[in-house]
Amino acid sequence: MGRIEEISDTFISSIESAYSKQADNLHRISKLIFDVIADGGVIQLFGIGHGEEFVNELNFRAGGLAPFHGMRLSDLVTRGLIDQNEIDNGRINERTDILDLFTKIYKLDERDAYFLISFKGNEPLIIHLAKQLKNRGHLVIGVVNRKTYDRYANNEGLLQYCDQYIDLSLDEPDIVTQVNGYQITGITSTVADIFAQDINANLYNLYLENHIDPPILLSANLKDADKHNNALTDVYNGRVR
Repeated sequence: MGRIEEISDTFISSIESAYSKQADNLHRISKLIFDVIADGGVIQLFGIGHGEEFVNELNFRAGGLAPFHGMRLSDLVTRGLIDQNEIDNGRINERTDILDLFTKIYKLDERDAYFLISFKGNEPLIIHLAKQLKNRGHLVIGVVNRKTYDRYANNEGLLQYCDQYIDLSLDEPDIVTQVNGYQITGITSTVADIFAQDINANLYNLYLENHIDPPILLSANLKDADKHNNALTDVYNGRVR
């Protein structure tokens, strides 16, 4: 068996195993956030490190749904509020003092729900954000790899302030292959991406079951896509995109 076949087979088996453990949970959480959307809420997304890939899967992309919004630390850089180096060196994840600065750059609403993604779940920034949101009465959903979380989140962790959570259900460490004795190729972010797309699919079905046209975003390459997408997002008055 060649290397690519070995990696592919291991990825497929890991994905199938993780999904079999979380399928019912993913459907249940999809229903919760559908109800938030139906009430006029936006699904806010914030990820630490590779957790941003989950954000990118759901936030404003062709084939996705309109009422998702990505909260990204890089937005602080583009607004000149922090230096890019703080993100690159990871120190930003320790800075709970920037929370108010961070959240105030977005148009957040009391009806919104939040996905907070951290495979370890132990970074002070995301823990304090979850605590703040919980105290304000928002629905807070964590996305972690439970075995990793149990290893690193000791005295205080993200899940303490989440109403629900998704477990990526992978081993710790999440290594799926070896080359000359070296362990390489993590899979956690891949499973997170697939779970995000399953949430999308569940939401499509929920829209159709409730006789509502899904607010599906189109690729900018298509004729009149901007007009179509703007019509879906303008109703949120700057709360998405």
